[in-house]
Amino acid sequence: MRTYILGNQFENALEATLTIRESLYGRDGDDTFSIYHHGEGAGAYPDLSDRFFGGAGNDTIGSLNFDLTAGSTLRDYSQLSFHGGAGYDTVSSQIDVRLTDGFTLDLSQIETSVRSVEHWDYGIDLYTGTSEGDFIIRSGRQDDTLDIRQWDAAEDTRVTVKTLAGNDHVEYSTVKDVSDLRVNTGAGNDYFEFNGSWNVTAGVRVSTGRGNDTVVINGTTIAYPDGLTANIRTGAGADTIVLEGMHSERLNSGAGNDDIYILTGSFRNAADTITTGAGKDELFIELDAYSTVAVLDDFSAENDVFVFDADEASGIITRNTDVTFDRTEWENASEDRLYMSNAENKLYYGDNVLVEFTTDVTLSAANFTTGDWEY
Repeated sequence: MRTYILGNQFENALEATLTIRESLYGRDGDDTFSIYHHGEGAGAYPDLSDRFFGGAGNDTIGSLNFDLTAGSTLRDYSQLSFHGGAGYDTVSSQIDVRLTDGFTLDLSQIETSVRSVEHWDYGIDLYTGTSEGDFIIRSGRQDDTLDIRQWDAAEDTRVTVKTLAGNDHVEYSTVKDVSDLRVNTGAGNDYFEFNGSWNVTAGVRVSTGRGNDTVVINGTTIAYPDGLTANIRTGAGADTIVLEGMHSERLNSGAGNDDIYILTGSFRNAADTITTGAGKDELFIELDAYSTVAVLDDFSAENDVFVFDADEASGIITRNTDVTFDRTEWENASEDRLYMSNAENKLYYGDNVLVEFTTDVTLSAANFTTGDWEY
């Protein structure tokens, strides 16, 4: 006979025990379930005689462990019985894998016997493997979250991350070099964030699909000015792109109405080169009196605007975010002023060229505003 473990109307953390044939019911509330494993470490194996039932809340079953460096397979939980119920439910897995050329980690090949699950969450740790080839991570067709952590160098291995349908969230963090990281997101509203540690060199290419996507490049902790190269191409959705300012990045944004954050880093010129595309775009420019932060290829005076941070105009150290078109007023100012020179196709802040335009532009006050920033 079965043993029953019952939750209540609140949030429950229900853990299976060494008793076989347990049935765990979360009922109401956002519940978390844990599978019981016999043994420890790489030799542990799950007790799949248990059944898990989520109920009405947003429930999660975790503790699926796939150590592909030690003989595990994606079939290890093929008999896992979990019924998520009426809420937005999640299966959470940890995967250890080597950076092996010619290998595809196809997450849709993970076998389970789950029902009514909308979201798959993966923690993926990458370790040393054979080099000089392609290593691919491919997600499934539902909403997927991938937290990818690279612990060993991938200098001769192309690492590709591909997401398919669904609203996917991908974070890639590395403490070692990755010379060729390519991220291709699918048709959903996807999120990608890159983080690199000190003394890392990284080459990143990102291509997004048709959804309203977010791309955040955090290379700020990469110590060398030439330590990061990033090339981002977004699709037709209303996308948000955040460029961190320490390194020169290349952005081609698509036809949607995009928000583009161009931040500053050190005092070194590390301008981002940006093609804004056909939409009505907003460019959030951080004020910098020392460095050129952006080179714009196709800024549209009719459709595009610059948005300065409202907090800078009212903060403890206030900055004047009003743009003047009068050269004499700018030259005689007692503080750093924003000056748009349509004759030179340059936007100044103080004596510094903040933004360069590669095409002839004629901007007006309508192209500049202040607002609240999200990043």
